[in-house]
Amino acid sequence: AAERALAKATPLNQLAGKHFNSGLRAVFFAIAYLGWFLGPTALVAATILVVVILAHRQFMSNARRALLD
Repeated sequence: AAERALAKATPLNQLAGKHFNSGLRAVFFAIAYLGWFLGPTALVAATILVVVILAHRQFMSNARRALLD
């Protein structure tokens, strides 16, 4: 019974993690788009900064290194 519950909970947990990650990305970009109030240059700079931060979190994080080891 516990193994069956685990088999059901695993894909649900993976799906929840993907949605959480997508939500965090949306929040990061929403914060970057607040740069629009300062002008188009600030918007572009903030968006580029967010892309760099997200790329760093995606490809150079300690969690990724732990998974690759």
